[in-house]
Amino acid sequence: MRFLQWVYQIKVDGEGRYHHMRLRRALTSHYWPLLAAGISYAVLVILVLGNELRPEWLWSSYCDIFCPILAALGIVAIAISLVRSRSRSAGRRILLVAALLPALAVGGAWARYEIQTFSPNEDGQVFTFEQHDPEKLHVAVLGDPGRGSATEEQIGSLLGQINGENPLDAACLLGDNLYGHQPFQDAVRDRIVSPLKPLYDAGVPVHAVIGSHDYKGGYARQETEDSRFGMKKDRYYILRTKDDLCSFFMIDSEKFPHDPVQYRWLMKELRQTSTKWNVLVCYGPPEASPAMHGSDGNLSRITHEFFQNGTLSLSLSGKNHFYERRTRPGSSAAFVTVGSSGKVDNPEFTDSDPHREAAYWDNGAFVTVEITINQITVDATDCLGTPIDHVEVK
Repeated sequence: MRFLQWVYQIKVDGEGRYHHMRLRRALTSHYWPLLAAGISYAVLVILVLGNELRPEWLWSSYCDIFCPILAALGIVAIAISLVRSRSRSAGRRILLVAALLPALAVGGAWARYEIQTFSPNEDGQVFTFEQHDPEKLHVAVLGDPGRGSATEEQIGSLLGQINGENPLDAACLLGDNLYGHQPFQDAVRDRIVSPLKPLYDAGVPVHAVIGSHDYKGGYARQETEDSRFGMKKDRYYILRTKDDLCSFFMIDSEKFPHDPVQYRWLMKELRQTSTKWNVLVCYGPPEASPAMHGSDGNLSRITHEFFQNGTLSLSLSGKNHFYERRTRPGSSAAFVTVGSSGKVDNPEFTDSDPHREAAYWDNGAFVTVEITINQITVDATDCLGTPIDHVEVK
């Protein structure tokens, strides 16, 4: 009781009655904003740590929404406390100002991840595939590879063999190209170039899109500028064959909710495209089972009309750490998720989904895509070289 009286500056008279004026001043003192700031910071820490550890009850979208709100609340609460504090103690005011630093740090980190847009061109560039055979395009696809794992090394070795038998025109990385917080050059060497050495040594062009861990690790901008990722400083761009056989729309799905420039560019290009086949290549899947991360709702809504009217015939995406191929009612397109080129997670499917055509999570996997004037052929293979899925889109 004495502690509460000291904290709240409440005195009791001889008859046990509170001095209400003192109670009123206590309720409006600077201690309450400090308490609010402390609670905000505690929840903020739980969200940030939870987002990294990814327990089942927490999703990254919650962290994206609430982290900046909580950081702002902490700043406002401490500012109110500073204004209301009547103490002339320099030490106390220094302590209050220091308490602002965690909120500013977290807010700055969130802004770095969520707001940065760094494509120098509002209209993404158009790159041309260098085809070995002008009648077809042959591309390898890896999702979430950037761990430097044994699985990735096995896939790199298999792709080297495939390239020797049927030359690859390109390889696409579907985001989360680099995990962790190594220095960039070390991370690229250990997690991409070394395990995929057969591709780089053979001169196969590699083209990437950006995933969430590329942003969280601070690698995204450097990836766009590094020739080993084939992005030429753009977060979104188009890969196109010389004869208008097909176009690969390489997009930054992580930024769609906050990137109207990229949205307008993609809508314009999809409505104007004249190529026979059009493929959407992205990190977040527009169509996926709800297990793991599920579908990217924003991307699904934005691209729905183009899959329904036949403009887009194939979606290649990562993020979910297993292989899955799905269909969508009213569309002839194939929706392929292959986020297991570096790590595999068991999605623990408990439902019988009529739109799930194939699924695999026993081992890591990759995909090869062959496109001719008549059809798109997709072959999925695990890291041991076992075929796991085959589909033809006509």
